[in-house]
Amino acid sequence: MKKKLKSFKEILKSKFSLKKNKKIKEKCSCKYRKYIYSVSVILFIYFVFLIFAKNINAFLIFPEIFLNPGKKLEVNYIDGKKDKVIFYFAGNSSLKEINYFKDIGYKIFIFDYTENIKNNFEIKYEEINEQAEEFYNLLISKEGVSKDDVIVFGKEKGSVFASNFALRNNIKELILLSPVSSFYNFSEDKVGFIFHKLFFINDFNTKNILRNFYNKSLLISSNTYKYFNQSKNIFRDLEGEKYFVEMDFVNKEDLLNSYSSFLKEFVRCFINGTKIKNKYNFIDKQESQNMLEEIEYNRIFNNVDLFTDSSLTKFVNNKVPFQNIGYIPKNLVSIGAKHIIDSKGGTIKARKILKVNLEKMANDFFEETKNNIVVVSAYRGYLYQKGIKDRGCPDNLCAKAGYSEHQSGLAIDLYSASSNRNWANDNTLRKYYKWLSNNAHKYGFTNTYQKGIEVDGYDIEPWHWRYVGKDLATLLKENNLTFAEFYNQKKLSDNY
Repeated sequence: MKKKLKSFKEILKSKFSLKKNKKIKEKCSCKYRKYIYSVSVILFIYFVFLIFAKNINAFLIFPEIFLNPGKKLEVNYIDGKKDKVIFYFAGNSSLKEINYFKDIGYKIFIFDYTENIKNNFEIKYEEINEQAEEFYNLLISKEGVSKDDVIVFGKEKGSVFASNFALRNNIKELILLSPVSSFYNFSEDKVGFIFHKLFFINDFNTKNILRNFYNKSLLISSNTYKYFNQSKNIFRDLEGEKYFVEMDFVNKEDLLNSYSSFLKEFVRCFINGTKIKNKYNFIDKQESQNMLEEIEYNRIFNNVDLFTDSSLTKFVNNKVPFQNIGYIPKNLVSIGAKHIIDSKGGTIKARKILKVNLEKMANDFFEETKNNIVVVSAYRGYLYQKGIKDRGCPDNLCAKAGYSEHQSGLAIDLYSASSNRNWANDNTLRKYYKWLSNNAHKYGFTNTYQKGIEVDGYDIEPWHWRYVGKDLATLLKENNLTFAEFYNQKKLSDNY
């Protein structure tokens, strides 16, 4: 009986165990099915995204292309007076920068890579590069442009294509405005995860591309720009002659308007090869004005011709003669005019360009003072100057023949060639000098000898004015320099 009872209990226990195991298995099966279903859905969505990943990527980076499908560039080539050509990777960017290059006078070719992206609904790097090179070669062959005269410009997203193009074609000069490391960052910002890595999307990397670019480059970016640090990192890894302009506290959309004049001049200097002192330039409003003045100074400083006898800025003094000691200028005309009195009865002559600007100055001088300008001396040839010296005029007042500014036809003596003391003690002459000192530079004239014999080579001569052109005359006035001091700076410079 006991055995039967034990056996019956075992049977019940066994049945209960089987029933329990069955329920457990059913529960487990249900639980795994949920996991399997979830994973399946995730994988399905992933593969759908994988199929359309490149299309989604293109939309995330260039939404404006697809949201404004009818928008097209109205122009792709702008002619200019100069030989340089800007190969402009504009794309979806604003074309405001074109005005900078138009004002400077360069030809502009705009490569609109967005059409390729719009048509393919994805970014086909190689195809875009091939198209760019096709247009580039057409520009070279049809327009007769030299490869050395092509400057590549890229802005923001366009900087990625511009950088790769510049490297592949060994472009001599590259300009990037608000450049980014890669397109990856744009799509990452939109979706919040590593889109490119998950969907195996190849991407051009500006930073890596430019590590192999050894030619001249200029990067410009605002420190409020979202990808400003990327711009700095690109600059850091660049080789070759490179410059960076950090614009302080300005929205990237307003960057061109806020610093318009400065950027135009800085870009002009970069393209023209004008010496730029600093590789890294931090620019705020005040500094932009300072650098504009410095750029203007350097432009004049580097381009002025102090040595050619016929140059408007030919420098001569007691130690520097004319190259041709008997030089005679062309275009000499009588100096007299409506408000210009020739004290020698019509025999005084000067170069025509001096007279034209002296007339303008004399008219304004008369308007303000109701007095005419009186010229007592202008052009004096070699033999005339030799006669003055032979008669015993001392070296501190009179130049040797072949060493006188008067021989250039660009110097005039006004009112009374007497002495500095006489001018200082004469109320009328002192009034005239004050007006000339404040205004003569506007017409291209500078008072050559105003700091004495140790600086200028001769005694102070308030009556002696030399025409050098408005640019140089204004530079001398604004920097309180005499012509001799400027010459000495030029002599010591690297460009001498």
